[in-house]
Amino acid sequence: RRTVSHYNPGGRSGPNGIEGRRVGHPLHTGIRGGVGNLTIHVDNTHQYSSRYDLRLSSVSIQSRQRLHDHCHIFQFTDLIQITDMICQNVGGMISPIQGSNVHFKEHAKFKHIVPNSDTMSWFSTRLAPTAIGPIQGDLSFRVKQPNIRELGFDMEPFRAKEKLYLGATQLGSYGFRRTYRKFHQDGITMDFRFPVENRTKLEGLPSICAGEGTRVKFSVTNPSLRDLGIKSQDGRRLVVQFYKNGLERYDIASRHIDLHMDGVECNSKLEDNQGGIWRGTLFEISCLKAGETKTFNGTLKLNPQVTPYSRLAIQAEILLEELKHDTNNLNGENLSARKVMPVQRRQLEVSSEPTYVPSTDTHVVLVSCATTTKEQFNAWSDLLSNRLGLNIEYYSVSIYGSLDPDFKPLNGDISLAQAFKGKLVVVLDDMFNPLDNSVSKMEPSRMLPNGSQSQTSGYDQSTFWLLSGSSDDAVKQALASHFTAPPNDIINFASLSAFKKAMKEQLEEERQAGRVSDVSICESAIRVKYQKGNRMSWTNDPQKRIERKADAIKSFLENMDPLRQYVIEPREELFKDEDGTSYQLIVVRRGYCRTANTTNVLQRAIPPKQDDGNALLAVVKSLPLDTMLLVFANAVSAEDELLLDVTMDIFVQHLIWEVSNALDGRLSIRNAEDLDGVFPTLQATIRSSELKQIAAGAGNDGRKALSEL
Repeated sequence: RRTVSHYNPGGRSGPNGIEGRRVGHPLHTGIRGGVGNLTIHVDNTHQYSSRYDLRLSSVSIQSRQRLHDHCHIFQFTDLIQITDMICQNVGGMISPIQGSNVHFKEHAKFKHIVPNSDTMSWFSTRLAPTAIGPIQGDLSFRVKQPNIRELGFDMEPFRAKEKLYLGATQLGSYGFRRTYRKFHQDGITMDFRFPVENRTKLEGLPSICAGEGTRVKFSVTNPSLRDLGIKSQDGRRLVVQFYKNGLERYDIASRHIDLHMDGVECNSKLEDNQGGIWRGTLFEISCLKAGETKTFNGTLKLNPQVTPYSRLAIQAEILLEELKHDTNNLNGENLSARKVMPVQRRQLEVSSEPTYVPSTDTHVVLVSCATTTKEQFNAWSDLLSNRLGLNIEYYSVSIYGSLDPDFKPLNGDISLAQAFKGKLVVVLDDMFNPLDNSVSKMEPSRMLPNGSQSQTSGYDQSTFWLLSGSSDDAVKQALASHFTAPPNDIINFASLSAFKKAMKEQLEEERQAGRVSDVSICESAIRVKYQKGNRMSWTNDPQKRIERKADAIKSFLENMDPLRQYVIEPREELFKDEDGTSYQLIVVRRGYCRTANTTNVLQRAIPPKQDDGNALLAVVKSLPLDTMLLVFANAVSAEDELLLDVTMDIFVQHLIWEVSNALDGRLSIRNAEDLDGVFPTLQATIRSSELKQIAAGAGNDGRKALSEL
């Protein structure tokens, strides 16, 4: 037979199968293992649950010159001893034979604490767990004095708090070192101060008129437990010196300053600087007892030649001799050579303010304060006087302290309301300190008790205001007094129809007269009979009904009297009259009238230049009409084209505003006499003597400008 072999390699591999689904069941945390045990075996004879660890248990910090009997309050430049240190073993095994050094904590960033490297302490006693033991030796450190003159010109008593940290390191054979990290974790808060201080500043007025002066007072207090001064037991020198700050911004020359302190003339030495430490006039305090205060009294006067808003600063410095210690060498320093160093500085900054001299011949009052700069003052004076040709008087709220219309600044002669009558008041509205205990800073415009608008201010309607550089809050307060001012009159109306009838009669009388005459703030209380309806229907809801009536009053007033603002408030309360009839009230408050606007705002605080168009527009727009026409006449005489354009633009704005008021208020004009009420700008133009002079004597350019006007 014959054998036949067959070979079949098979087919190709098939495709991969579909990937299986992921497990969808959540994983669960397994059972926790048991608590492990750690034991330390020593020589197979002792077992411990934890190793030894040392912690500072108590310490005594001492100085003969300390400032407080119990608290950790010490002086700058003092040498402080750290003694009676006790440590405790807070570990689980007895401490080893090897000793440990106790020192100031390594890598601690001390600012005022200067460790003494010549002192050392150590611990070598074996302590059982929880046992305590004394640390041998002492540590000491010096308190570094700050450079007071690097901290500013005026400062409260300088005080510094700093944490004192101590450390301990175990030492062993072959360079072994182990730091006890929990030895002094919390540290000790140290309070460092000077033993003499001024608590009440260098007292005096911050604003003085040229030719006048202020009383000056400076007090020095010793709050420590030991006397100071060269005649005290410690012989520690104490000096106060007064001198003039030499910074460039203080531009009043020393020859214009007259300073006397405790009867001693200080003028000749105001600029003395002897070697950096000694300056000006020195006053040696021979002995200032513990708890005692020494007060220096004097006067500061300015020469009449000092210009407004020039400034000076008088410095008062307290200087104290460093402490003398028994140790002659601390970190290489010779402490026997004691220095006298400044420990506190105070400054009295004074600005020269203008004197208020009211006159009927002036056109503008420039209101300023202590923070007004000379640049501002001169720029505004230049713009108003040289560019516009107006006479100015100056009023400082820092000197006189009030803008109340009833205030009489000059020995009770005339009130501000009388003095400002017919003038533009320009308020440089910079923040300043009003020397009021209840207010730290405020703008001058906030000294107006009832705002600046004539309806509420208490000033005459001929007084106009321009607020320059005011904050938004100051502007709101100055303009929104209509909402808070008490009403001059409260009128009750028995019904809505009675209110409408009275309003129509009043407005008709005003229209026939051709002028808005009544700008008082008043309130009307209108009765609305209460009718209890079906609450299921909103049309019968009493509250909805009174709100609809309030809306009707609003529409009526908007149509009948668009020149005034009204606030309409429906009241929810129920009232009953004598016969038991229930009623509600709608209160209508009449406030601002647009024909009585007397205030403009220039919110830029930048000192204006003569060619500053925005400032020119703001000033001319704010001027009383007669003064505006005077500016026009001055512009014609000076051939000032920019000022002519500005004046004519404002003239047109006034006319358009008056026409708008006449149309909206439906004011009638029957004859020329009515022009004064309806169009005061036209009437002022007709009356102007300055314009008549231009018409009579000006050249062609002047007549052309007058013709355009």
